[in-house]
Amino acid sequence: MLAEFAAEDLAEAEIVLAYTSDRPVAVDAVSAAVRDAARSYRAPLRVCRLSVLPLDASGKIDGSQVLVDAAVQDRRPRQFDEPATAAERQLAQIWADVLNRPRVGREDSFFELGGNSMRAAQLVARISSKLDVEVAMKQLYENPTVKALATAMVRPKPGS
Repeated sequence: MLAEFAAEDLAEAEIVLAYTSDRPVAVDAVSAAVRDAARSYRAPLRVCRLSVLPLDASGKIDGSQVLVDAAVQDRRPRQFDEPATAAERQLAQIWADVLNRPRVGREDSFFELGGNSMRAAQLVARISSKLDVEVAMKQLYENPTVKALATAMVRPKPGS
């Protein structure tokens, strides 16, 4: 089941895609339309799997309860996937510093770990200064995991 929240229904500057399913959906697998909407609003996209979508007394999806349930889900232990390359290790350390986390894995999504637009700006600035690489905010939104951003950073620029 997929339901939409209007932008005015969101308390934070993020787009939350909550879904129910027997299996998790990777952020990379989220439809292009949803990713494009997140970019057009310049808001991070948080994808969360819930056991049920909470409803209010009128039978509509309770957006505030979705956010509470998503926060609880975010605190559940996840399988840690160690960064595999030097670029991934460098990015993971920078992300851990910006997000104030002890460690960040290669499949962890910046926005699912609590990243927001302010922290995204800090992250991009630190990546540029520490790694001497120009990273645009758009690249982070399009590649929200350590693995994806590390791969995007090493791709040659068009026309090179």
